[in-house]
Amino acid sequence: MQRTRLDIALLALLGGGCASTSLPVHAPSPAAPSTPEGQAAPVPAPGGATAHRVTITAEGAPQLAAPTTARAAQSGDAATRCARLAGLCLEDVGRMMSFLGAQAEQSRVAIDRLRPAYGAGFIDRCATATPETLTCVETADNVFTGLARCGVNRGRAFSDMLVGGETFGFEVRWSANEREVTDAAGAAALRAAMVGAWSQRDMGTWTFTAEGAATHTNRVRGTPDTSQFTTTSRAHARSEHLGFWSAVVDGDRLYLNDAGGGAGYSEAQPIVEGGVTIGIYGGFWAIQDLHGTPRCTGFSWWGQPVQSARCAWEGQGDARRLLIMAGFGHDLRTGEPAPAAPLRFREMAGHLVDNNDYHHFQRVRAGGAAPTP
Repeated sequence: MQRTRLDIALLALLGGGCASTSLPVHAPSPAAPSTPEGQAAPVPAPGGATAHRVTITAEGAPQLAAPTTARAAQSGDAATRCARLAGLCLEDVGRMMSFLGAQAEQSRVAIDRLRPAYGAGFIDRCATATPETLTCVETADNVFTGLARCGVNRGRAFSDMLVGGETFGFEVRWSANEREVTDAAGAAALRAAMVGAWSQRDMGTWTFTAEGAATHTNRVRGTPDTSQFTTTSRAHARSEHLGFWSAVVDGDRLYLNDAGGGAGYSEAQPIVEGGVTIGIYGGFWAIQDLHGTPRCTGFSWWGQPVQSARCAWEGQGDARRLLIMAGFGHDLRTGEPAPAAPLRFREMAGHLVDNNDYHHFQRVRAGGAAPTP
């Protein structure tokens, strides 16, 4: 998957964490399955995917593992302190990836890819912070949160800021994708179910053939775009142009996210035994007990843990939605807590999908247009 300039620009608007903007991005490497120490074994999910149970505290909320390195104010020059903070960034990425279900080897490979981003460029930018600001970051439980909450980037031009959305966010999503096991039967079923024309009021019409041809007619331009696609499981497909798709078919309804991995990307996640899943939309969510009383926690794109997420089902029937209310950490520039904002998901054919109408299409029946979703 390749990231576009638009993706990077969107991430810049979202906020920042620990790395400079010059991080090279690579496709994920295949990883050998293993179970991180202290984490429950993988749970088989429908369609060949693998999900992980999260640790539940006595209060019933998923809990991030404690740092293995003590977080305390340091002495010495700024460069030495910032070099230590760079290492803590990588440790915190590993803790969050493990929490969200990444395999131990996947976390190691991703951290090795991120390591160059925390070299001389990061240290030089970090070293311009005041000693008091560095102390604030050093004593934070999570360095990503500390960099934003402590105002490291306050007053800086974007070119001088420490931003981490494109490091933590993309690495975690790729690691989540790598957990998927290719499922020939599920892929064949998805491909057969997608055959036909699908319409949405604002996004136009998608048409899929049994041979893997995809045609998108945009309502504004009216000029069809064609491509080839292949299915890989019950909910995943790949396109020659857009890279990664997430798709779910439920009768005459189609969920299709063809954003190709952009900043607003949200893939369909299988709901596994016990109701644990990971939703990816504006952040990374661990959700416990989806079919009972949901409990949610997660992280922003830029690596700040969301500590006080509230989630519950609302509505009935086709209008039923999972509502998550949470603030995404602290504002990158001001250090102020971000206001809580609602996120909504739908349950569809055993998956959790985002609620945005432009990802939801209706089948076009012969002799008539599809109803508006």
